[in-house]
Amino acid sequence: MQRILRLPARIALVVGAGALLVALGVSLLLVNTIKLHRSADATRRSDDYLVAVVNLERLVVDAETGLRGYVITGRTLFLQPTHDAQQGYAAAKATLSREAAADGAFLGQARTLENATDAYMTGYLPGTLSLAARDRPAAGAFAITLAGKQMVDAVRARTVALQRLVS
Repeated sequence: MQRILRLPARIALVVGAGALLVALGVSLLLVNTIKLHRSADATRRSDDYLVAVVNLERLVVDAETGLRGYVITGRTLFLQPTHDAQQGYAAAKATLSREAAADGAFLGQARTLENATDAYMTGYLPGTLSLAARDRPAAGAFAITLAGKQMVDAVRARTVALQRLVS
């Protein structure tokens, strides 16, 4: 009779141990699922950040390319990329600020990139366009062209540095 009573206790013990193992397995599965979700969110934020960085650089390069084409040839059709870049600049800069804040990393480097693009897009570019409207050959002078190239190179260098950090 004692043996019969022990059998249900053993069965209950085995069932309890099995339930505990299942609960542990489900817990591990949930923890790993949450980790994967967080990792996917971080990857998405980094990707959005990188796209914003590259887009800001692209606008500067487009603006410079159009400006140089106009200054060299005098043909206003070359100014279309420059005008497009100017129109999209504020939104692209705001997007970079937003994505940098969302990612929460390298905010100082993002601001440095924004400052470099501002110097070109709101300082050099309008000044050179104004000069070109009055005296196109003067706008193509070596010193002015070199200053623009140096500013674009600074934007590119900051872009590459930030891309490496974010990646």
